Amino acid sequence: MKILIITIGSKVKDGEGNIYTLTEELGHGGFGCVYKAVRDTDKSVYAVKTLLYSFGDEATAASFKNEVKLSSEISGEHVIHYFYAHDGDEYPELPPYIIMEYADGGTLSDQIEMRKKQIIHIRKRN
Repeated sequence: MKILIITIGSKVKDGEGNIYTLTEELGHGGFGCVYKAVRDTDKSVYAVKTLLYSFGDEATAASFKNEVKLSSEISGEHVIHYFYAHDGDEYPELPPYIIMEYADGGTLSDQIEMRKKQIIHIRKRN
């Protein structure tokens, strides 16, 4: 299996050939990393979720495809929008990744903790 890695400074493309430069790591987990990315043409900011390697097994591939499918079926004010999902076919020199809306409010865990503290503060005042 050929190992494909992207990191800070790497460039990825969307389905229209726009180029995004990865500028900062936002977080990482067992399957890969999430990076802040800037689209070269207009300097708009996105997040790019990558896998550490191409699909090593069917379970990883199925998980990735399921995430992409579910994200396309869900929409709303509090849901991150996915713009492009690369499964490794269109740009074979790059590993699988997802280009998505960038949310600068921290992680979901950060947001939950912040809301808990707000509720506790309100209850103490009342």
